[in-house]
Amino acid sequence: DDAASEDACREKSLEQVHRHDCAKRFYVSPYLAVRGSYHFRTKVPGERLMLAIRLTDGGEDVMTATQTGERRAITDRNLLSALVRHPLLTFKVVTAIHFEAVRLRLKGVRQVSRPEAPDPRVTIVKQRVPQGARTPTETN
Repeated sequence: DDAASEDACREKSLEQVHRHDCAKRFYVSPYLAVRGSYHFRTKVPGERLMLAIRLTDGGEDVMTATQTGERRAITDRNLLSALVRHPLLTFKVVTAIHFEAVRLRLKGVRQVSRPEAPDPRVTIVKQRVPQGARTPTETN
């Protein structure tokens, strides 16, 4: 039956999605305060890449960023091809960032001061291992 097949496909695609949440603790933009939570979602990379990052603050969506891509071998030919197809990509990205900053300023959005760097400056996340599970460093 088509409905059962569709449900199985949906379940399979959900199994491949990894989710991770963390508090926003670093300065990213002069228009975003250092508060809220990041919600990361990615599919296990195969032939296609899918990554989504959502920033929320007080339960409200603040920003969503997505990246998709297609797997390609890193060869001299492919790198040269990308350079030829997108010679001004960095310029385009920097220009787009500044264009959006001007738009935000015209809308009256105030800039947020850069806070002091947190101490320690590196976040260390320890992996939680379920009780009874073995870590990769354990041997028989």
